[in-house]
Amino acid sequence: MLIMFIAQPKPLLVSQTYLQKLTFYVCLITLAITAVYSANKKVCMFRDDAGTSMSFPSRKKLQQERKSPLNEMHEKQCDCNNRYACITAGVKTASQVLLLCHFDPVRGTVIDYMHGILLGVTKTLLHRWIDNEHKGERFYIGNKRELIDQCLCNIKPPDYVKRVPRGLQWLGRWKASEFRSWLLFYGIPCLWGILPSCYLNHFALLTEEIFIFLSAKLSEDAIKRAETVLQAFCEQLEPLYGANIWALNFHNLRHLSQQVRNWGPLWTHSYFSFEDMNGCIKKLAHGTGNVICQIARMLSYAKASEMSFSPKTSTSGKSATRS
Repeated sequence: MLIMFIAQPKPLLVSQTYLQKLTFYVCLITLAITAVYSANKKVCMFRDDAGTSMSFPSRKKLQQERKSPLNEMHEKQCDCNNRYACITAGVKTASQVLLLCHFDPVRGTVIDYMHGILLGVTKTLLHRWIDNEHKGERFYIGNKRELIDQCLCNIKPPDYVKRVPRGLQWLGRWKASEFRSWLLFYGIPCLWGILPSCYLNHFALLTEEIFIFLSAKLSEDAIKRAETVLQAFCEQLEPLYGANIWALNFHNLRHLSQQVRNWGPLWTHSYFSFEDMNGCIKKLAHGTGNVICQIARMLSYAKASEMSFSPKTSTSGKSATRS
């Protein structure tokens, strides 16, 4: 499960357009940092506007030049020879992120619902129901896959659902958006009359909770309603599936309501926009060499073409022609 660290938590509601632009630039910065610190390349070469070549040293050289007492202490604590010596309750040592100014590790650590809930909780429950290793359990419905696939593949989603439903034989290749559609739209109709009612009603609690937390606007009454539903879901989890179901993703469900109070609906701080922008950036590269330069060149071409066809340029051209 992935967790995003954010320095100053504030309950802000941002537009989809602003979120996409912010995500695009963050992905570019991350991609550039990855190239600079790549272990496969000793030197990354760039060229500025003046034509001057600039080189960035390899990761090993950077580590030798930029070592600080804090880094040295951290390396000693996490030394490979003693990596199991200082482990306490599964924790090796304090993270250097805690040294950031104005960073609250409790409110500033945001759980990503794409990986934690969709690719975590929802996927785990679905595998529990259909995997043969759980054959003999009361919730096992792996012998009724054909009925589920028949109902699932007959669904005709509207145009705002990007992916067409795929059968359970493709479950290993399902994307996070497909698990989202399963959780919010497809799951309950497809499992109706197949999954025992106690398990179906329990799954419906998760669906209602996430549906509320994904709303465009949230009131305190709606959050309290989701908290009540969430509490009922967590209380029934162990009696239905056993104590071994309590993985980290299920435990994090208890913190979602407070996270929504601090940061707003789940869609405002999920990894969906980052994954989408990574796909857009990936399409800008057409070869395996100098990927960063390819992306930078394509972005510069796009910006130049946009400027050449902008209203200001055309107006100035007309005025120049008239004069």
